[in-house]
Amino acid sequence: TLAFTFEREIYERRHFQMIEDPGGGDAVLSGTIRDIRVLPVAFDANDQAVQYQIRVILDFSLTRQSDGHVLWHVTAFQETDEYSVSSRTVATSSSQFQRGTLNAADVQNPAFTHIQLAETERREAITRLLRQAVRDAYNQMVENF
Repeated sequence: TLAFTFEREIYERRHFQMIEDPGGGDAVLSGTIRDIRVLPVAFDANDQAVQYQIRVILDFSLTRQSDGHVLWHVTAFQETDEYSVSSRTVATSSSQFQRGTLNAADVQNPAFTHIQLAETERREAITRLLRQAVRDAYNQMVENF
């Protein structure tokens, strides 16, 4: 998912050109996921977690193919995002929620479980997190060119 997200960012920005053959390009972009943490950050009256923070720590480098020279490198690059797991704490009127795959009627439906909500919100938070991390890393990378 991280590689696909970075490929998409490069394609959309058009500052660099992607080549499928790793040996055919001028440079190779590589990345490592150092850590992903999910931590509860808000609780209800019964001490049940209702909101979580997800954090990712990444390393990226851009290395010239011809001589192995590192053109750009970032270590311990961090991004965070938060998501709700309870219908009582989801702001269904927010633009972030409205861009997602759920609608307010689903969340308010008694048959809709907190597990479904939590999983959907978690997946969307990961997508947002990776997009933001890649966007920020890309911006840092192109500052050198």
